[in-house]
Amino acid sequence: MLIRPELMEEAERVALLSPCIRRKYGVVISTGPETTLAANYRVSKCCNGDICIRDRFRNSHAEGIEKGAEIHAEQAALILWRRPVFDFTAIYLAGFDKNGEKLLGQACRPCHLCAMMLRFAGFSEIIIRQTDNSLEPVSIAQIIEDHEENWGEPYTI
Repeated sequence: MLIRPELMEEAERVALLSPCIRRKYGVVISTGPETTLAANYRVSKCCNGDICIRDRFRNSHAEGIEKGAEIHAEQAALILWRRPVFDFTAIYLAGFDKNGEKLLGQACRPCHLCAMMLRFAGFSEIIIRQTDNSLEPVSIAQIIEDHEENWGEPYTI
């Protein structure tokens, strides 16, 4: 898989457009030299501007997605994608803290539901920016396995 830094930069720009007060994620899906889709984390009626509904109910990262009116960046991308996934199809995920200042690096991972959706859509890896600034593909199957091993553990923001 060809990793293209300019697509990660685009995912980062898209992430910063997010109105979410908890975290900001952006996704770019590409096929070959052409960027096909970019989607940002969308929030609607999910918070009142000062507290996230998931924080109010003290939900962990792995629970409570159904309590807000939110669509994750990965979900929005898959809804609009509607194309087969080939070996050359790449998905880039960028994540920032709630202020949009700090890249999440290693902590930037899809939630369990998004990871499952990506896996069933045919993606095997997702590209993230590591803390050392390198771009690395991460196994979606491994992300799912990590989630399942840590169920019940508290998730810190």
